[in-house]
Amino acid sequence: LMLHTCILQAAAFVYQFNKREKKIIKKGAVVHMYSVSRTFQLNENISLIQMLLRISIPLVFSCTPAFIFYPVYKLVPPHIGYDGLRYFSVEMYDLWLAIYVGLILLCLP
Repeated sequence: LMLHTCILQAAAFVYQFNKREKKIIKKGAVVHMYSVSRTFQLNENISLIQMLLRISIPLVFSCTPAFIFYPVYKLVPPHIGYDGLRYFSVEMYDLWLAIYVGLILLCLP
């Protein structure tokens, strides 16, 4: 979760930088500073980051059940009468991973 937050912050920084550079380019073309390839690269960066942000937010919320089921299995000791709960949490974890793959495919544009 911390890694995901750092990646989102870096993506937001790059997104803002690209938007600012695009505004500078739109103000007026200077002969030595304007480049068609740079303009296309900025547009591509902006659209890619928008797509990644649109995908990442639902994925963060959809992976939280897996972080609930797995610790239940690991923290409940075996052979104390709660083995049914442990096995149920493992089954739900496996089921959620299968559902998670479907969610990832639905989030892709």
